[in-house]
Amino acid sequence: MLLNQPFLFISAILFLLGIIMISYKWWLAYLLITLFPFLIFSRKNQNFHFLLSIILTFLCCLFLFQIVNIKLMDLDISREVRILLNRLSLFIFIFGLYILHLFHKKKISFFQNKPNWNNQIKLPFHTIKLLKFFIIGLLLTTVIFTPFIAQQGTSYIKSILLFCILFSLINSICEELLWRGILLSTLSKLTTDRYAIGLTSLGFGLLHLSIGIPFSISLLFSIGGVVYALIVLKTNSIYPAILLHFLMNIGMVLSGWIL
Repeated sequence: MLLNQPFLFISAILFLLGIIMISYKWWLAYLLITLFPFLIFSRKNQNFHFLLSIILTFLCCLFLFQIVNIKLMDLDISREVRILLNRLSLFIFIFGLYILHLFHKKKISFFQNKPNWNNQIKLPFHTIKLLKFFIIGLLLTTVIFTPFIAQQGTSYIKSILLFCILFSLINSICEELLWRGILLSTLSKLTTDRYAIGLTSLGFGLLHLSIGIPFSISLLFSIGGVVYALIVLKTNSIYPAILLHFLMNIGMVLSGWIL
């Protein structure tokens, strides 16, 4: 590990608390962010400096994300368009973190490789082939959402089909580029895979607080973040995670969970 455990723990806590407080618009978030410049410039370790710079940049982007979406609420547009613009505004994070990497002359892999399905995933009591793990994920997604989709009826599905495709495509690409393409790839180089998976998965879940998702459900989304992260790291490719995420979003929209 390139960084000491205490500093990793502190940075993780500050990162997650920052997401929670900014999402709930708590004033303590402002105080929290002011701590980062001090922490950044008080450390000589360049990797720790870069890690805190990532966290600071992310939280500043979250402030901007919140402001943009408050403005969206004032626009005279349909709910569907507002939701799509909300998802597109995730590029605020992607752009901000990309500029930070350019400033520090750090490369981002984005895991833009052809998937390698020959690896295995070690679960607590079992080892499973990656392709089988992926297929099980697809089947579980189908089983979970099919009963809810069946209740909606064909007329509802036809009325939101275009929105469903656009939302699922935009959301899956933006969220995967942000959490796995940028943050997971960078944190796994700075720290360990376990730390990178844990922090990005919890952050991925908690960021849903900013769009009004309850805390308990946001934590459940973190489980999905772990699954996506494992698939990306084991296949060395972001594309399978985008596909699984896309299908998950399709199920959520057609089930009526989004609108």
